[in-house]
Amino acid sequence: MSHWQVDLYIGHYSELYKRQDELSILLSEDEKARAARFISDAVRDRFIIGRGFLRKTLARYTQTPIRFIYGVRNKPYVKGVSFNLSHSQDVLLLAVTRGEVALGVDVEAIRPMKEMETVARDNFSDWEYQQWSTLPQSTRTKAFYTCWTRKEAYIKAVGDGFALPLDAFDVSVLPDDDPPDILRADGDDPHRWRLYHLEPEAGYVGALCIAGEAEISVPFD
Repeated sequence: MSHWQVDLYIGHYSELYKRQDELSILLSEDEKARAARFISDAVRDRFIIGRGFLRKTLARYTQTPIRFIYGVRNKPYVKGVSFNLSHSQDVLLLAVTRGEVALGVDVEAIRPMKEMETVARDNFSDWEYQQWSTLPQSTRTKAFYTCWTRKEAYIKAVGDGFALPLDAFDVSVLPDDDPPDILRADGDDPHRWRLYHLEPEAGYVGALCIAGEAEISVPFD
C-alpha cells in the first residue's frame, strides 16, 4: 500500500474575510464570473474566500499560478497535486499531498439538529444506524457527525458524489474507534482505503479518506 504525506490546512472565514480583496485577485476570470452570479452576498463572499484560500495554498506546491482542470461533476484537479476542500460554519479544511491519489476530506461543526434521528435513519446504513442508535444520548451528537464526515470523505475520495448510495457502504461510527475503518463497500475493496479521524479544533469533527496510508501534518503558515 502506498504511503502519502498529507498536509492539512485550517482556515477561518472570520479571519479570511479581512483578506478578501487579496484573495479575490487570485481567482480566474471564470471564477470571478461565477461569483458575480450568486444572488446572496454571503454565498458570494464565501465562494471567493474558499477559492482564494485554495489557490493560495496550492501555489506552495506548484510554485506557479494554479490552472484547474475540471473533471466529473466539475471537480477541480491540478496536475501533480491531490487535494480536497471542505467547510462548515467558520472553518475551512484543506487536505493536500504531492502526487496523484484519490482522497477526500470532510469537516462538520458539532451542533444540535432537531431531525437528527430521522437524518441518521435515512442516510446511514442499517448497520451504522443500529450502532449509532444504541449509544447513550450524551454521545450521539458527536457520533452522528463522526459517522457523517467519514461517509462524506469516502464519497469524495471515490469521486462518485451523490451518485453513490449512502447505504452501499459501512463506516465505523465512534470517534474513538482506533483505527476508524470502512467495513463494507459494495462494488469496491474497502481494504484499499484508510480513514483518519480529525478534530481540527474544539467543536468540530472531520475525516480524511485516502487510497493508501497517510502521514498527516498541519503546516504552520
